[in-house]
Amino acid sequence: MFGVAEPLQITLFGAGACFFGALLVTDPHRSDRAHTFGWAAVVSAVAIVVTAELSRTAVWAAVALLVLQMFLSYALRCWSLRARNLAVIGALITFLAGAGRITSDRIGWFVLASTVGFAWVTVSEYVILPDDPVRCLKRSVDVFCRSAGDAVASVVDTLTATCDGNAPIVLQKLSAGVSTG
Repeated sequence: MFGVAEPLQITLFGAGACFFGALLVTDPHRSDRAHTFGWAAVVSAVAIVVTAELSRTAVWAAVALLVLQMFLSYALRCWSLRARNLAVIGALITFLAGAGRITSDRIGWFVLASTVGFAWVTVSEYVILPDDPVRCLKRSVDVFCRSAGDAVASVVDTLTATCDGNAPIVLQKLSAGVSTG
């Protein structure tokens, strides 16, 4: 496809970037996630270029970059959710770029593939399967409260029926055995 020697590797790289984006970008609002996906495409492009060039000249430097990004993914947790997500994505893309042995003549294809991957996950979250975690959380809390309320009401009804003498037969026998015993 388009004269590329190994289109499967490039396609899988883009699919991996899309998958990482879907898993790692956890901003609560859709507009924030869209911005993070845009920044993730930039971080991914930089990670691909730097890793490919460092791997060509000094493999130890590419490894040091990966270790630095791994450290940053933990260190940035308390600073910003977006920064942490981008650091993790950068580390994963650096790892994949190093493991995939991307050569200088194919850097552009991998940058394009990861950019398309992040664009695809953005489109899928906005158009195909719109996701609104805040709304989903509110709905889940409402369902939980309704279910808990129904359970409490059922217990109250059972206890009220027991006090009225209209208790089920098992409870009547049990209470009769307790009062005569």
